[in-house]
Amino acid sequence: MQVTCIFWTAFNQLYYSFPVFLDHWVEMDRLSAFFGLEPGTITAVTVTSMDAFFIIVLQMWVSSVSMRYRPLHSMMTGIFILGGGLLLMFITRDPWIILLGVLIFSIGEMASSPKFTEYVGRIAPTDKKALYMGTSFLPVAMGHFLAGVLSGKPYEVLADKIWLLRKAVAERGFEIEPVSDTFTQNQYTERAQELFGMNSAELTQYLWNSYNPQKVWILFTGLALLASVSLFLYDRYILKD
Repeated sequence: MQVTCIFWTAFNQLYYSFPVFLDHWVEMDRLSAFFGLEPGTITAVTVTSMDAFFIIVLQMWVSSVSMRYRPLHSMMTGIFILGGGLLLMFITRDPWIILLGVLIFSIGEMASSPKFTEYVGRIAPTDKKALYMGTSFLPVAMGHFLAGVLSGKPYEVLADKIWLLRKAVAERGFEIEPVSDTFTQNQYTERAQELFGMNSAELTQYLWNSYNPQKVWILFTGLALLASVSLFLYDRYILKD
């Protein structure tokens, strides 16, 4: 249960932290321009939704491969692959590499997530399958809760653009009115641009280079790898008999 909780905590960053990261750091209009679309057509929601698109297209193929392996082996491999996807999703500002990360994340999800249900169904006694299946959703709920915690203060300190901008303003010795109901984040950012003598793109790149918000990948990928290694140890030493 603890392992699946860790997995769902990492997995849910697709919905908790990833859209915020895209909005703050990635120039999505590069994708819009490539496809001949109007600026703003492709958004963070569009990129996040590609996970579902890849599942629709590739699920049959991934399932045909994963069904050849024991559930635990498929789960630990899938989680490991998912961790690689998280790395690419958070380590760069290049939208094409990020899309590749979403694809890899989706393959890992397809290889691991369905196998949790299959594994619980296999180990459950015949007269307690409903109880086991119901209980299997507890780590899902806990994973959602912990994902929300990680996407709060930990993410804010490591990768939130406004947090890092406030830090840069303080280090430069500038003074800007705090964000409030009457002074929005956009106004704060515009004032910072004036003080730094930079446009929006230049200020974003300055913050990226100065504070390395991409290091948040270590936290999220680390959770996925922890879950994968824990399953390996469980399979090797606890279920060895």
